[in-house]
Amino acid sequence: MLPTSLPGDDYDTYSAMLRSLEGREDLTWLVIQETRIDQTVSAIANRGGYHSPIPEEPHDLHERAKRLHNHWFKLTSAKDKPERWEVRFDTTYLPSLLTAQALDSGERAKGFKLDLTPAQKAEAEEKYKAYRKRRDGAVSYLKKNPPKPMAWVPIQTDAEEVKRGIWETIFSDGIVRAGRKVLGKQMAANPLFKPVYRDLVTERVPYGWVDPNQPAEEFNEADHLKEMEAFREESRLRQERSDRQAKFQEELRAAERGDKDEL
Repeated sequence: MLPTSLPGDDYDTYSAMLRSLEGREDLTWLVIQETRIDQTVSAIANRGGYHSPIPEEPHDLHERAKRLHNHWFKLTSAKDKPERWEVRFDTTYLPSLLTAQALDSGERAKGFKLDLTPAQKAEAEEKYKAYRKRRDGAVSYLKKNPPKPMAWVPIQTDAEEVKRGIWETIFSDGIVRAGRKVLGKQMAANPLFKPVYRDLVTERVPYGWVDPNQPAEEFNEADHLKEMEAFREESRLRQERSDRQAKFQEELRAAERGDKDEL
């Protein structure tokens, strides 16, 4: 759907996927961060305008994407949202935008379950398998080669005076003030602090890294060539769709200019 949907797209599947996100109750902040689905929904919600026109789409897709984006934005902006170094960030389930009561009688029986065709399911499983391979490989590398922490934070505590006491343990004189230099080794040696790292997807992992703790995979040239061919075909289809989208948006802009000229 980015930057625009195209005539002939499977709008029913788009709607079903969006409906699943509207009603899911198993999304944690960690899942949102790693999948970046909130960024995708935000981009869909912010389509439109002269420079990025979109056609009339069925199922109220654009407005629903806006409502879901606003829902997640409010949750992100809430004061009680856990920070990503807190345990609650991994375990807190976000409240869904919709409940079954919000659906009409025809949709209520199905609920929010996403039903895929066998072909769609096979494609989704293949993409997830590739994603997990990249993710698990990155995790194994970073466990053996820890990256440099982005920051250090006190181990979670609610009492403000306790937090200040934790910071006082960093300095031999116990004086805490803005601007004092703190060395990384001071933080690393202090059990009252824990490191905060960048997002997993932003960490650099050498190409071809293999986890030594996993069984060695025998190189298969035929499988490798098949993967490369699939990658090239996917890139070709993506570029082809991008070209069609650009052409379609130009047609939409031309139609809008024509309407204005008639006025």
